[in-house]
Amino acid sequence: MLTGLPHEPTSVSFFSVMRREVTLTGSMIFQDEFPEALRLVDSGAVRTAPLITHRFGLDQIGEAFTAHADPSSIKVALDL
Repeated sequence: MLTGLPHEPTSVSFFSVMRREVTLTGSMIFQDEFPEALRLVDSGAVRTAPLITHRFGLDQIGEAFTAHADPSSIKVALDL
């Protein structure tokens, strides 16, 4: 997930992206909304816990990837 733009030109190894089958997704983040979003989460007006549908230990990484591929999952978290 790319959430910002670098100030300097960067090189991306597209060979590595293709070889590793990496998916790059860009997301615009607006700094004016971020403090308000944090305030809403902090106040409890927005509950984030239900968004984590699966939790796995690092030793269960294979199961985590399987859960991630399931369309019903929202957020798969690894507890390190």
